[in-house]
Amino acid sequence: MRETSKLTNTLVSNGIFNQAQFVFYSADGAMGVPGTLIIVTDEGSIYEGNYVFGDLSIKKAIKEFPYIGENGMSLFENGKSKDNEIRYFYLEGGNHLFVRENVYDFFVELNGNNQYVEQPWLELAERICPDAERSYKLDSIKSYCQEIGMEIPDIYPFGTDEELDSFLETWDEYDPFPELK
Repeated sequence: MRETSKLTNTLVSNGIFNQAQFVFYSADGAMGVPGTLIIVTDEGSIYEGNYVFGDLSIKKAIKEFPYIGENGMSLFENGKSKDNEIRYFYLEGGNHLFVRENVYDFFVELNGNNQYVEQPWLELAERICPDAERSYKLDSIKSYCQEIGMEIPDIYPFGTDEELDSFLETWDEYDPFPELK
């Protein structure tokens, strides 16, 4: 598991939720450690704080990420936020997980295509972040090659995003990934 940094009121006020790919919220009477908030950012950083046993302000957190708290569920319909940004999983015992839409499919696939989170969610999140966009591009290349019966190129040696983007540019004449442009 990656090192966890303290989630502070300053980080919350400075928009840490905008970088969040995963948000775990434990209600104040939840099983486990009540009042826990864990954020996994798009860069793979993990922040943890507590508004029951720590000095984290739940009011500030709700202001920045309104999906948590008493009224948060009114922002969802069938497990998806009405603004189509966030997916929701109830983890039982007053524990909740919010997953950003852009990593939802990766998360569900790693979770065995199950609508219930049965594996430790944080381990899955660590496997997805920080390379969610890169993984999507690589998976898109593999899927496209499989669909057309083409040999899958050896794409994993690309060490940088620039190398991957350069490779994708050579595919422009075929336009296999218009959504990636």
